[in-house]
Amino acid sequence: MEKQKSLMQLPVALLGQSKMTMRALLEREIVEQERYIKETLQLLELPFKGTFHPTIERKQNTFSVKMKSLFRQNDFERVQKAFPKGYVLSPNSFIGERIEKQFVHIAIPNQSTRWVHLSELFCAQQFRNAAMTLPIALGIDNHNLHLVDLATETHWAIKNDTPADNYKGLQLVLLSLLFWQTPKNVQLVWIDSNNTSDNALQEVIAPYAFTTATEPQKVLQALIAENEKRLKCESCEPRIIVFISDAYALYQQYSELWDTLEESFKQGIHLIGSFADYVQQQATVKKVVDFHKVFDTMLEYKHDNTLWYERTEILAPSFEETIFEKIVAFKKGEISRKTMIVADLHRAQALGEYINKLLKRRKRDGKRKANEKLSVKTFKDALVNSLLYTQLCSSDEKVAFSLFLIRRFFNSMERDLFEEMLLRISNEATYLISDTPKKISNVAYIDVLKKSGQLLINQEAVYSAMPNGEIVPFVIDHSEYYPPSFSIAIHPKRIISPIFDALPNNNYPQLSKIVVALREHTLTLTEPLEIKEVTENIFRDKKLAKELNPIVLIAEIEKLLSQQAFQIINKQ
Repeated sequence: MEKQKSLMQLPVALLGQSKMTMRALLEREIVEQERYIKETLQLLELPFKGTFHPTIERKQNTFSVKMKSLFRQNDFERVQKAFPKGYVLSPNSFIGERIEKQFVHIAIPNQSTRWVHLSELFCAQQFRNAAMTLPIALGIDNHNLHLVDLATETHWAIKNDTPADNYKGLQLVLLSLLFWQTPKNVQLVWIDSNNTSDNALQEVIAPYAFTTATEPQKVLQALIAENEKRLKCESCEPRIIVFISDAYALYQQYSELWDTLEESFKQGIHLIGSFADYVQQQATVKKVVDFHKVFDTMLEYKHDNTLWYERTEILAPSFEETIFEKIVAFKKGEISRKTMIVADLHRAQALGEYINKLLKRRKRDGKRKANEKLSVKTFKDALVNSLLYTQLCSSDEKVAFSLFLIRRFFNSMERDLFEEMLLRISNEATYLISDTPKKISNVAYIDVLKKSGQLLINQEAVYSAMPNGEIVPFVIDHSEYYPPSFSIAIHPKRIISPIFDALPNNNYPQLSKIVVALREHTLTLTEPLEIKEVTENIFRDKKLAKELNPIVLIAEIEKLLSQQAFQIINKQ
């Protein structure tokens, strides 16, 4: 009976209207955490001030509790024992020992909510493979589902750590462009609805101006006409750099015109926008996604044409992975629709139709990518991308990090050098013709047979080694949404490096610095997820980045990888 009851609740909770926003969930959890701290300290009979000051972090909330009297060491130890391990933080402030001893800092993990980057949400397998409601519904646990309507619900908790005033940032990028470029190879457009740009700036821009129009709508129409002209004649020069002040507000005002310019960068028209925090705009996640499709708000144009969502976060509920299995079961009809309340059924169908419409464009884009022909370039790009996620590990696996994390230490020029190095390594990898290995560097022609999906290199059939040692034909999976390169990977994905066990290693001084930093923080950890999280935090450490020489680090990684024999495999 209990099982039947939970199944009856699922469709209603899944498709019913959300009654609680993510912000409300977070606020409720903070209240519960404060109550828990107060009750625990009262049991210890330690007097404290009644007002706490929580700091909201990605996966936990940290409370600063001011004690009414100085904190002795034995008092601190009593508090540590009263809370679960890791909740009470050790004092680490050097600003007045007496002041610090009046405070105790308690960090409590969030159980119902957490901040997630949009990049994490969009890259999740469940989102990429989803149809209809799956990317919209997330659950707090297996029985209490919470609907997050990314399309229509105003999300007060969206935040972006881009500075509120990007005007100086835009000027800096603009001046760096003008310093290196001439009016022959770059043209500029400045769209500013408030006319805040000064006369001196306008004077500098004048020789590079794409148009003399200042009205946003007229400028947009001129850009759309230029984009269509370039599409017809397959031209992308000269580059047009479009700077937009208060871009988010202008996007809401002329969204249809802006959407016409999506992917205009392929025609050499680049849109760079500045804007204030989303939270002031009462945005929905859908609006933020649409905005990012058009603008590169981080002032960082990536050579692989990818958008950069990393610094935009939303508050989402924590959920168990098994929740998706129940949602899929419902969609397959294994949970009967007869259990749904009629009033909610109408609303659910309307929401389903809206979400289907929302996702059609994403599916269409995926189909376009799936139809892209495999070439030598896309083949080698796939190998480099696969190599980028190769892990370097110590023998005890307490140290494990991917090459992708190391990229955080590099600027754009150093990243280019890093990727060129990965290309050299992948060129030394081998593929199998029958059971004979051949080098990737010799690849001059590549094709996929339409009927069988057999991969051909230099007109010869390619084979792939299975984990059991069996050699089988390398068949590219015909996917509706993934390009042929999606099947191609490089092996091995984990490299055990004994050099990480004996430190410092004079042959790899830069890598040694990274490993020493990791070992200091992972020595007492046993859970793989904890080790992974601490590792990612170390790679965000600006202090460590300053100690490293990026060029030498790239050379050390190339030396290490060149000792490994890589082979291409079919990851399907």
